[in-house]
Amino acid sequence: MCKFSFSQFIEGKKLYACIAFITVVCCSSAFAQSSIDDYLTSLKETSLIDDVNIEDDALVVWPSPNLQSSLDYDSLGERLCGSHKKYRYLVVWFMDSSLYRGTKKMELLESYNCIK
Repeated sequence: MCKFSFSQFIEGKKLYACIAFITVVCCSSAFAQSSIDDYLTSLKETSLIDDVNIEDDALVVWPSPNLQSSLDYDSLGERLCGSHKKYRYLVVWFMDSSLYRGTKKMELLESYNCIK
């Protein structure tokens, strides 16, 4: 009887450990996505950036159309690459916002490689 109770106790502990592990993994994944969303929102709040998202290991930036012709893409790319490890992107792509608004065509203006 003691052997049976002990094995039930051990099996119960394994179940609790499994549930705790799944909870930690799910919560950390949700926290990571929330952190990325907060980062993207903070970038959108600047006057330089009209829209931004992360796709296929690239930070895709749509600059403000009225500023895109005068932006220093090297400087902005370097600043944005400062967070590439935390938010897991390898390159910054600056897209042509003016062209997209007028014709819905996507064209790359500049690209900045974060891995050097």
